[in-house]
Amino acid sequence: MMVKQAPKRPFRSRVIRLNDILLDGGVEAIKGHTRRGSEASARGTRAWKASFILKKIREEQKLADMHVHTRISDGVSAPEEVVEQAKRIGLAAVCIADHDSIGAVEDALWASQKYGVEVIPSIELSSQIEDKELHILGYFVDWRAKWFRDKLVKLQEDRRQRVKMMIDRLAGLGVKIPYNLVISIDGGVIGRPHIALAMLDRGHVKTFQEAFDKYLGHGKPAYVGKYPLTPTEALEIIHRAGGVPVLAHPLYARADDMLPELVEQGLRGIEVYHSKHDASTTRHYKQLAKKHGLLITGGSDSHGREVPVGGVKVPYSFIERLKEEVAKGWKPPKKVSKSS
Repeated sequence: MMVKQAPKRPFRSRVIRLNDILLDGGVEAIKGHTRRGSEASARGTRAWKASFILKKIREEQKLADMHVHTRISDGVSAPEEVVEQAKRIGLAAVCIADHDSIGAVEDALWASQKYGVEVIPSIELSSQIEDKELHILGYFVDWRAKWFRDKLVKLQEDRRQRVKMMIDRLAGLGVKIPYNLVISIDGGVIGRPHIALAMLDRGHVKTFQEAFDKYLGHGKPAYVGKYPLTPTEALEIIHRAGGVPVLAHPLYARADDMLPELVEQGLRGIEVYHSKHDASTTRHYKQLAKKHGLLITGGSDSHGREVPVGGVKVPYSFIERLKEEVAKGWKPPKKVSKSS
C-alpha cells in the first residue's frame, strides 16, 4: 500500500560544537591544566595550552546522533538504512532507540560492521504519571535478555490496545480508519504515527502533523494516554537491563519539578540537545543537568520525515561518558528507616 507522505519542511542540521559543551568550569579546567603544566615544566604555557585545546577539538570532531528511530517502531527507514545514513553524513556513532522495542538492534549491529559506524543498543520507554507523559531513553541495554524481551512484548500489546481505543474515538468524531489499514503500514510497533499516516492516506488530514494537531496530540479529542509504566518502573527496567536511563525531550515531559525525585530513583541523564529545543531551552536544561548532576545527551529524534538522521549531532565524548556510567553500575539508594 502506498501511503502519501506529508511535504517535508526544510530542516537545518545542528552540530553541537566544543564551545557548547565546555560547561561552567570547562575553561577553568584548561587553565588549571596550564598552571600544573607550567609548574612541571619551564616551557612556555601558551604552546601547551594551544596543544591541549587542539587535542580537545580533534576529540570532538567525532560526532554522534543519540536518538534515532527505525521502521521497527514509527520511523521510515530500515535499521541498515539508518546506519548507512549515519555513515554518509560522517557520524562515528548512532543510538537506535525505538519505542518499546529492541527489534532493530541486531540488524543495526550487523550494519555497523559493514559501514564502520558504532551502534549503541538503546530504547525509548513510554511512561505516565498523572497527566504527565515521560519518555525514558535507555542506553547500552542488554537487548538479548529474555526477561527484557518478554516485558517489551507486553508493552507492545498494550500499544495495540491503545491504538484500537484511539481508532474508536476517531470514529466517534466522524473520522473512520480501519484497524487493518493502520497495522498494514510498514512498522513493527504501532502507535500514533501509524494512525496519522492512515488518516493522511484516507484524506482526513492534509499533513502528517495536522493529525496530531487536531486529533492525536496530548489533550486532543482522540488522544488516549494511560501508559502501563510509571517513570519509576521505566527506570527500574532500564537499570535491570544494564542500561543508563536518560529523560528524553524534557521540554515535552514538563517534569522539571520531578527531577530530584527521578534522580533519586535512578535517572542518570537528560537530553539537553534535541531537534525541538531552541537555544534558551537548551540553556535551561543544561543548567538543570549541572544542578542535579546529570549526564548530558542529545539527538535528533529522527523518524526519517521532517528531521533527518544527524539533524542534531553531539560530540562522541557524550557516548564515552555513558560508557563510564555503565562501567560504574548503579545501586538503588538505601532506604533510611525512620526511628520511632
